[in-house]
Amino acid sequence: MNTRVQMIERDGKPEYAVVPIDIYRRLLEMVEDIEDVQAYDKAMRELEFGEDQLLPSEMVERLMNGENPLRVWRGSTGG
Repeated sequence: MNTRVQMIERDGKPEYAVVPIDIYRRLLEMVEDIEDVQAYDKAMRELEFGEDQLLPSEMVERLMNGENPLRVWRGSTGG
């Protein structure tokens, strides 16, 4: 891969790396994958420590369909 990367230097030190677009796109995909894994790990830690909770799919569907969040929550707690 290094043969396809152009280095631009300033004062004898690398300042920029110019890479072909296909390599750039692959790097972006890798970064997105890493961010997804980090978000998943964070969510799992929050669940483990009681900092977040799961909602039943029925509640999520009702919320996504635009139903009033307070009505959906009260319906789930029997209130």
